[in-house]
Amino acid sequence: MNKFFIVTFLVCTILLNGQVKTPKDPVDPNKDGSDSVPKAKYNLELKKQDGFFYKCFAEGMNGFYLNGLTWEGNESGNRKIMIDFVKSIEIRGYKINVKTFDNLSLVYYVPQVFDIELKNGQSIKNAQGTIKELDVFDVYDEMGKEKIYTFFVRYWQEDKKVFSDNNSDDFNETPAIPKNVVTFIEFTK
Repeated sequence: MNKFFIVTFLVCTILLNGQVKTPKDPVDPNKDGSDSVPKAKYNLELKKQDGFFYKCFAEGMNGFYLNGLTWEGNESGNRKIMIDFVKSIEIRGYKINVKTFDNLSLVYYVPQVFDIELKNGQSIKNAQGTIKELDVFDVYDEMGKEKIYTFFVRYWQEDKKVFSDNNSDDFNETPAIPKNVVTFIEFTK
């Protein structure tokens, strides 16, 4: 009997007060500046494989380190570069990661070799490793929001032993980089 009264009370309360209100999203700590590393807006100039440069901006491109990169003079990878001190990054080479599903393999070409120019004028050539924060990220321009990719994927047909984009049977060939893939990033702020 008590359960009946409780349910009836809850139903009446909901009907009298209107619909149940949706809870609000938690407050983003980056909006009020209380987080130790606020999301700064960085102006970027991107070059896609199509050869054109694009001006845009991205949020949150600060406060992280380029970890695990090795280069001449830093073979052990102990030195880390904070992205805030980077002027530009050019992708010079890729590594292959393969995921096979039945008769199709996804062949990922992930940036692996970089030329990095620092804001102090120092250049680091042929830095090797990965920069996961730059694999895919969002940028904004006068047209709106765009997702940027520095990696790309090709499909290898296991039954035919060829790539689906060009019917090449050379798995180790140097592929043509798709036109929409970013190969150069300059931090202009």
